[in-house]
Amino acid sequence: MSFDVTEEEKLFADVRRGMIEELLRRKLGQLASWKKPTLLHSIGPTDLDVFDRIEAERDRLRALVRSKLDSMSNRDIVHVAGQRDDFEKVSAEEWQGFLLKEILQLHRNVPNALRLGLGHPDLAADIEYWGQMAHYTLHEALMLSVGNDPEVITEKSLDQMVRRGSLLPSVEFLVKRRELFRRSFRRSPVGFYSVRPDWLLDWFNSISLEVHSDFKEVLVKRSGSPMPHAKEAAAVAEAFTTQERDSLLKLVAAMACEQYSYNPLAERSPAVSNIRSDIEQIGASMDAKTIRKWLKEAATLVDPKYWADDV
Repeated sequence: MSFDVTEEEKLFADVRRGMIEELLRRKLGQLASWKKPTLLHSIGPTDLDVFDRIEAERDRLRALVRSKLDSMSNRDIVHVAGQRDDFEKVSAEEWQGFLLKEILQLHRNVPNALRLGLGHPDLAADIEYWGQMAHYTLHEALMLSVGNDPEVITEKSLDQMVRRGSLLPSVEFLVKRRELFRRSFRRSPVGFYSVRPDWLLDWFNSISLEVHSDFKEVLVKRSGSPMPHAKEAAAVAEAFTTQERDSLLKLVAAMACEQYSYNPLAERSPAVSNIRSDIEQIGASMDAKTIRKWLKEAATLVDPKYWADDV
């Protein structure tokens, strides 16, 4: 003997399922729709395991809440959904207290974006917008180099994290990276001077720093000349004759020695920093390592007697 399910029963079954889904969302709050974020890049340390654990615990609690709701009568489901107190089997206190501590604890345990890593979507910068800037502060350059929005993690908030101590691995990575920037950017009376996009690109390349690919691509486009491939660079080098190279080095040597008192035998000399400063004054850029390289090359063409009186 079989019983046909009436349209009314089908309708109520659909209504019940809808009520259960709504009650599930109410009970779990934001955890009901929470999803483990996907990293946009892998620059810096990451902690994917903690997010896997949060996701597993959320799924466990959701299954328990759903099981509880499935076991409730239609009357209780209707009353719970209406937040009434005249329950048939389930008291208001029982439902409100069901898994309450566990759910609240999981809400507190959901880590912030920096716990996952610098590739968290919530930290991502609008590279198209930031790529149009005429110059970059040290903090802007630092954050954009890892694809982060400088206005999401501000300089002030980063300093506050440092003062609080117990740094997350991603924050510790940023702090160490910032020190590298501070040792290369020129100091101003109130901090550090801003830099042009082409200078920033040259510096990134000179130290082979890992940089967010989209931001580096923007800098390459802004520089006005794409970085040459190895074969193209070799062709340029071959076309530059030894005589032409020596002629340019002689010019460099004459200006460095006569205008900047350059002496390769001296233990300390302000020549490199002064030359770098003057290069920036004309709107160009060159890192100290490159300047030293060419000065040493040029010095080989100078008569050693020139510095005899300085030794």
